Amino acid sequence: MNLIESHRVEHKQSLTDTFEKEVVAFLNYHEGGIIYIGVDKDGKIVGCQNPDETQLKIKDKLKHNIADYTTKNPPVFEIFSDRIEITSTGGLSIIKNIDDFFSGYSNPTSRELMRIYKDLELVEHLGSGLNRILEAYDKDSFVMKQNYMKNIFYKNETPLDGVVSGGVTELLEFIQINPGLKANELSKHIDTPLRTVQRWLKQLKDENKIEFQGAPKTGGYVLKDMKS
Repeated sequence: MNLIESHRVEHKQSLTDTFEKEVVAFLNYHEGGIIYIGVDKDGKIVGCQNPDETQLKIKDKLKHNIADYTTKNPPVFEIFSDRIEITSTGGLSIIKNIDDFFSGYSNPTSRELMRIYKDLELVEHLGSGLNRILEAYDKDSFVMKQNYMKNIFYKNETPLDGVVSGGVTELLEFIQINPGLKANELSKHIDTPLRTVQRWLKQLKDENKIEFQGAPKTGGYVLKDMKS
């Protein structure tokens, strides 16, 4: 029995250089479509000489040669000594409900493209990545504006065993010698970004090693055993 081509069915005897264009055409068509590899133009099944290799080539073509241009600007990655910043277009103009966003519910702009990536195991279950990010970083890592979103992921200075080390140790020792300073003052003295110092201070407070004494405007951080 021969297969029949239609406006939603395309036959390919083998993988060609125009494959990506035909995939994009079906993605932009409201009913989608199916491309059969290993079927000639007459609908006769001729098969693939190496199905595994063909599948890998299809995966590579979709991953590297197809992009979603509903948002025209690609993400910008910036790597600093203490953090990575990722800026992407969209923001509040696309994310309609922030609570749903942080709950891991996603609504891809191109659902068909995401479905193909999911079938090819190029992405995991939709929305699962955000939940894992929030296990390590708080919601303050997501800076949302009307037309863009910036993700700021700071370097984790806490080793797996939870022992204080690195820059946190430096901060703890500095507080021991110079008690009573606020976060912005500590940031200047140890020449470390304020956000990083604030994160280290939180870690030390959670570990019950330091505390803030005095009024917010005049007080500062001291070691726990220095409390009078």
